[in-house]
Amino acid sequence: MLITNYITSAWRNIIRHKLFSIINIMGLAIGLAAVMLIALYVRYETSYDSFWKNADNIYRMHYTISLPGTTPVKSSRLPPIVKSYLVKDFPEIENAAHSIGQDAVLNYAGQTYRERVYLVDQEFTDVFNFDVIHGDIETALDQNSNIILTKTMAQKYFGDNDPIGETITTQIRGFGGLNVDYKVAAVIEDIPDNSIFEMDFIMLFDRKYIVRPDIWDSWTTWVPQLYFSLKDGSDIDAINAEMTNFINRNAARNGRMAEGDITNTIGFNAVPLKDLHLNDPGTQDMRPHGNKDSLIIFSFVALLILLIASFNFVNLSTARATRRAKEVGLRKIVGASKNRLVIQFLGESIVLTMIGLFLALVITEITLPYYNLITGKEIQLEFLTQDIIIIALFGIIVGIFAGLYPAFILSGYRPANVLRSNKSTDDKNTNRFRRFLVVTQFAISISLFVAMAVVYSQLKYAQNFDLKFNDEKLLYLTVSNNNLVKEKETALFEEFRKNPNIESFTKSNVMLPRTYIFRASPIRNLETGMETNIYIYSFGYDYLKTYEVDLLAGRDFSLDRND
Repeated sequence: MLITNYITSAWRNIIRHKLFSIINIMGLAIGLAAVMLIALYVRYETSYDSFWKNADNIYRMHYTISLPGTTPVKSSRLPPIVKSYLVKDFPEIENAAHSIGQDAVLNYAGQTYRERVYLVDQEFTDVFNFDVIHGDIETALDQNSNIILTKTMAQKYFGDNDPIGETITTQIRGFGGLNVDYKVAAVIEDIPDNSIFEMDFIMLFDRKYIVRPDIWDSWTTWVPQLYFSLKDGSDIDAINAEMTNFINRNAARNGRMAEGDITNTIGFNAVPLKDLHLNDPGTQDMRPHGNKDSLIIFSFVALLILLIASFNFVNLSTARATRRAKEVGLRKIVGASKNRLVIQFLGESIVLTMIGLFLALVITEITLPYYNLITGKEIQLEFLTQDIIIIALFGIIVGIFAGLYPAFILSGYRPANVLRSNKSTDDKNTNRFRRFLVVTQFAISISLFVAMAVVYSQLKYAQNFDLKFNDEKLLYLTVSNNNLVKEKETALFEEFRKNPNIESFTKSNVMLPRTYIFRASPIRNLETGMETNIYIYSFGYDYLKTYEVDLLAGRDFSLDRND
């Protein structure tokens, strides 16, 4: 009953001073909404791949190569042969599987689609758990001719029909453009967006279709990614510490380098699955990585916004509170204790905060779709989970801290002095405190504006940075069937030459800018005997002309010369 009276009294006071209440509540609501949006983004970015059943025990092996004369390069693609030696040498590994994303052309019922597919080992479904809608995931990868689809892809290709047993013809880039028929063996739930995986189609590696099957037994090629799960109680740090010995024990004996030389050239390091999005040194995932430093900055900005909103709320509440001195004096005369007054004013502060929090939730929910468009994420505010409990507790805590100072200032007034003075009691301490809050607000706000200006200038610099080639008016055509292109290349290029809208064209195995090694090869200076390594990329005639690259020396390749 007493709590009801406090809430009723707080509500009446809010209604009595509508303008003040609206200003105070809206200021708090907008600030809290901004904090919520940032907090949702930070939580989303830090939750990548945490939904897997055994996420805490899943790792990906990474590869570092340090070639003479080049900057060390980190990659998530390994020599395929590493898997068998890794499983043999480390009994702590429960399951291990390769995977690699590939471009593919899929054909069904006369319709052709360009998709991204995952080629995996049979053990892939042992490392990762999937929610199955149709079929049997345990046997789905028993056959080389089977394929697994997500719910969205099953709906796209087959509508409401049962897709199990249906055939899809695929043309995978890594298979040399061969047409291969696959039967649908299972349909799984869509992989959440907060994952490094973009798995719509999953199928087995089939070495007989690979253009160069010999690379599967080589230590000098980097093709698939390697994921593995550990048995309970295993220590990943101990495995990482053993990698140098592992390389000497296996790569040195089976590769082309001597022991010691190879460990100075290559290195392995296992990275937890849940850390890959923010801490992955590789660059070969289908989805872009996050930035841990950016999240720290965003969190700091959210804290500053929260401080500004809270200081503003406290300042306005304190300013209003000093106008209620007579009310406090009368309440004390009729017997109200200091504790009751503190509880009353804290209650009013909490009620105001909860109203502001409710409005902040409304603002967040309304702006979230636009926020997702800007961030490119699929962030959701879950009202039926622990989110609502955390938000409510957060509102109560903010309300208590925001109302503590005004409550104790007001409850400390002496009735006789207040009633005798017939005016508000803005004492020196109160004014000093309010001035401190105002100055702090301005300092934080100015700091944020300066930081925004710096970030904006850096973005402009990055956007206008000279890449040493012209990336405007360029169109890229990704080809999945290299054999077909070779057959039709002359006719295709002739059509390009006839088109008046095409200034120049070329072909290559990479698109600029490229940040990781495609292929490296040692070269030796015949005069000095010094050896270094160069990156090798393949491209056709007019490559430099098409990209408008300025030559420092020499000339471009020409059809008129073959030297």
